[in-house]
Order: sequence, then C-alpha cells, then structure tokens
Amino acid sequence: MAPALETTLSAGVAGRQLLDLDDTELEHVRAALDRDGLVLAPDQRLSPDDLIAFTRRFGEPERFPESRAVADLPEVCIVTNDPRQAPAQPVYWHTDGAQQPEPPRLSFFYAARVPTSGGETLFADARAAYDDLPDQLRTQISGRRAILPSGLEQPLVRRHPRTGRLAVYADFGRTVGITGLDRDAARALLRELRAHVARPETVCVHRWTQGELAIWDNVAVLHSATDPGRSEGLRVMWRTTVRGEPVVPG
Repeated sequence: MAPALETTLSAGVAGRQLLDLDDTELEHVRAALDRDGLVLAPDQRLSPDDLIAFTRRFGEPERFPESRAVADLPEVCIVTNDPRQAPAQPVYWHTDGAQQPEPPRLSFFYAARVPTSGGETLFADARAAYDDLPDQLRTQISGRRAILPSGLEQPLVRRHPRTGRLAVYADFGRTVGITGLDRDAARALLRELRAHVARPETVCVHRWTQGELAIWDNVAVLHSATDPGRSEGLRVMWRTTVRGEPVVPG
C-alpha cells in the first residue's frame, strides 16, 4: 500500500480540534480525502452530538436502526466487540453500504474506547488496487457487476465522482454472484480479486488510539475488521456516514 493512504491531518489543521475548523480549513480535509482516501485526526474530544455536527459539514448523516444506535441519536452507530450490544463485526473486505442503491461516500469512525490489544482495522487503497490489476484480471472485471443478496447489483469498478479515478468496488462478504458468470466462475474471480486487494504489501493495519477520528472515502478505500476474539478489553467506536449517491461505473 502506498504510505499516503494512512495520513494524519497535516494540511494546516494538525493538532486542531476538528470542531474548531473554519470553512477554509475544512477544505484542507476534503483535499486530503480526495488525495489519500483516509485521514486520521488523533486526540479529538467528541461527544456523539459533536460527531453528528462535524459530519453534517460534509453532508446529511444517515440514520441507523435503534438497536444499533446511540440512545436518541439514530445518526450514530455503535460498533463494539461487546456481543450483547452489536452484531458480529465484518471481518472481510468491503465498503460501507454497498448493499444500498446510494451507498454512503464518507464514513467517520471515532474511538470512544479502545482495547488494550487487538481491535485493529485493515485498510487498502482500492484505487491503487485497480491501477495494479494484472491485465487479465482487469479484463475479467471490466463491465461486470457484483450481485448482492437483495438482488441489487453494483459495478466491480467504480469511478470517483470528484477525482474521476477508478477503483475496485466490492463487498467480499455479501456478494453472491457476478453478472455473466456461473457460480463457480464467480467464486473463482472473487477469490482472485480478493487476493489481489489483500496483498500483505498493500494492506495498512491501523491500531486505534483513544479519541482518534478516522474519515475515509468509501469510493477510494476498502476496509475490514479484525477478529474481535483477539481483542483484550472493551472496544467502543461511534460511526456516522454521509448520505451518498448512485454508484458511477468505471
């Protein structure tokens, strides 16, 4: 993975509380997202209401089911390793909301409580993954769409609406088929594509720190949870997402 993927905010806003940024400084954040796909802001002091307020500066936050959200704040999803409070974590490569006709473009992830060990998140640059595709694999996925359990189809190659860059776009945990291929051929293609995305030299393993906020662009970045059973201690993250738009095929 290109080192630029995991980037702390440095374009004029390093060391700042994000809630205090003016409009010009916020444009530095947008530019960093367009360039790097993922930006990290350590040492933030955010309440759930603060996270919603900051998210609104990028667009309209999505709402989550009551069973997954902070009490009385449906815009904030709780992501935790406590099995009593949340469903199993997606330990597979995906982008948030691929099962939606208009997936969220940006995700905000705030570390409210981190375990003493474990609980990392894996990131991969989906744009670099596309750029590095072997010619045969690039041809195989060109024009094809992933089929999700609902019947929704999403292109395997997505174009970024702001930068125009192409990226691999796939939810490897929920895809049940690929257009134009039988089941065995689809499974084989998904295995090959997943192996390409998850090459050790291109994967960033991110260890969270208390109070850290990560923002990533779901068009540019694929991510995966790690096995929650490997964590020692409670992990509590708050997630917001910005309402998206229909996927632009590449």
